[in-house]
Amino acid sequence: MTLKRIRNCDIMVCYKEFPHTDVADRAEDLLTLMLLVFAVRLAGQLHPQIFIVDLLFHAHRFETVQSGQLLFTIESAEWGGRSTFYLPTPYVLMLPLRWLLGDELLTIKLFTVLLSTLGAFPVFFLARRALGDGRAGLIAASLYLTVPMAVLPFSWGITSNIFGEFFALCSLAIAVGCYGDLSPRRVPFWGLLLCLLMALLSHPGVVQLAGVAFAFIVILWLLGGRKIGSRQGAGWSLAALAAAGLLSYVLYYGNFAAGMLNTLKEIQASRAQASPGGLHLKIGGSVADKSLGLIIRYAETRRDWFFGGLRGFWQEAQAYYRVWPVAGAVLGYIAVWPGVRLRGTGVARSRLSRPAAFVL
Repeated sequence: MTLKRIRNCDIMVCYKEFPHTDVADRAEDLLTLMLLVFAVRLAGQLHPQIFIVDLLFHAHRFETVQSGQLLFTIESAEWGGRSTFYLPTPYVLMLPLRWLLGDELLTIKLFTVLLSTLGAFPVFFLARRALGDGRAGLIAASLYLTVPMAVLPFSWGITSNIFGEFFALCSLAIAVGCYGDLSPRRVPFWGLLLCLLMALLSHPGVVQLAGVAFAFIVILWLLGGRKIGSRQGAGWSLAALAAAGLLSYVLYYGNFAAGMLNTLKEIQASRAQASPGGLHLKIGGSVADKSLGLIIRYAETRRDWFFGGLRGFWQEAQAYYRVWPVAGAVLGYIAVWPGVRLRGTGVARSRLSRPAAFVL
């Protein structure tokens, strides 16, 4: 019923914005694809031979939240084995599902699959809103659901990351689709504030990425002026981000700020002792998995750091996306950027079609 209501709302908006597109057919195709992918993913998660790396980790955190303790720490490998905070928000929202199912592990698996699949909807909306064509949204949603990165998280069991990714996508969808209605007097503004707050209270990695990316997008939006959208909408988007950041600090991060600053100083001191007078930087990404071609190395010179970093980006693009969707995204930005006209000029067409043909 929820998906049906979302679909009907989306159809009405799209008929108003793009009356000549077959939105109903695209929405039906999207829902069919999402339900099919959801069933396949859930079957994989419930298969008795699947191994989920962080499943028991999340189960223990879930038990902590159920006991009423919302402020807790873990020993994090990313922080050199030191104690760091871990946000309880995903587990709080799992509680109703836990009461319904009566099984912790099943709750975590179902919650992970559900949110990761529902993420296709904001992706569909973003692409369709940008290009004015339901087919573009359907292609984007299909890629989101089928590239390697769409299934790898299920064996890793990174539920908190998926939770944050979903709300970050919803934030971008509201900002892009409702920029003309972003005002404290309108509902979209409060929806944006809520989604940003959930994203900033999800997982530390998602918090950094979502916060920086959203701020960068809004700043570009402000600099672009009316070529991209209303500056008023950009201003209110930035205000929503600032308010969400302030609320997240008051509600949660303020309890750990002093301790985390001391931990950062300890890490910097240990790194300085490990590499006195020289570089010792980790390259190759944060995931070490030789089966995927992801190998972490350390660079001792700036030349190794630069070229090793480029190699690491290539390895991650290959392992997570098979490269071409990433390159296609760059070409897509060129195609929709204000002032770039691809229709009616042979030069513009060849400028886009040649690299596109090479990439494909």
